[in-house]
Amino acid sequence: MIRYAIIGGGWRSEFYMRIALLLPEHFAVSGVFVRKAEKRAELSKKYPFPFVGTLDELLDGNFDFVVSCINKGNICNVIRSMAERGIPLLTETPVGINRAEAQKMANSDPSWRVQVAEQFHLAPRYSAYRAIIESGLLGKVNQVYLSACHDYHGVSLLRYLLGVRKKTPEITTIPLTDPITRYRGRNGALEETLVEPEEKLAVYRFGKKTGIYDYSKEQYFSGIRMPLIHVKGTRGELVNNTVRYLQDGIAHEFELKRVAFGEYENLDGLGISAITGNGRVWYKPPFEGARLSDEEMAIATVLLKMANYVKTGEEFYSLWDAATDVLLSCDE
Repeated sequence: MIRYAIIGGGWRSEFYMRIALLLPEHFAVSGVFVRKAEKRAELSKKYPFPFVGTLDELLDGNFDFVVSCINKGNICNVIRSMAERGIPLLTETPVGINRAEAQKMANSDPSWRVQVAEQFHLAPRYSAYRAIIESGLLGKVNQVYLSACHDYHGVSLLRYLLGVRKKTPEITTIPLTDPITRYRGRNGALEETLVEPEEKLAVYRFGKKTGIYDYSKEQYFSGIRMPLIHVKGTRGELVNNTVRYLQDGIAHEFELKRVAFGEYENLDGLGISAITGNGRVWYKPPFEGARLSDEEMAIATVLLKMANYVKTGEEFYSLWDAATDVLLSCDE
């Protein structure tokens, strides 16, 4: 059983609460620190966890590590506070709201027991993409076009798919606008409104490898601005769910298929069993039969990796990695 304490009672912290409810055989929440009494009362009606009003009360509990889910402006302060106490910390992103702050995190004390909840690359489809790349089916991958995930998350995915963790790129950015009808948001349906969000186009040149980032934040909730991922290799390409590759002088093509349960007459809930294609399994979730969304599955995978980090010291997403994502994405 993996036990964690949570700092914060906002939208993101509820992911960690839901995961513990949905996978009680794997996870338990020892307590949740929320400053405002009215917010504690509201959350206690939804979740059967201890909600406390001070950090000391939270840290008096029995846990393997702390999860920090607070506003961006205070993330680095909590990182320092927990690190100086020697408490293992899983922190949400970003680790710095500007270049100066991110640089300090990149140069932080290596003895700090901190890892970062950068989960996008652990989601089912991106895990499947990476498995295809590592199989060699596409040959040597030298270019990725990514229109999915904002700013530092997008940079993280580009570096992950290109395999360029330690390289520093040359960056060219072009600001654009993307007029679009907004009809959905984080909390569901909205009254239709014409908006002009910024569309950021950036080219990252990691030597001979290139990442092209093209994103508008409306894509997170809109069904009329869908994600687009295009991975180009010397022997093939991947475009969203379509994979093409060269074999025996012939171009082959297959579709990635999401194998789900809970469809049609199946009564096992709703979730993902695997991602398959071309007679192979490219992704299999770490929790069989879990009724989790892709985002929740990715975060639950982060929790598994954090528990392993606490036991073994094996890093999975360091402050340096997360700070590098911020440094490569921020404009100031």
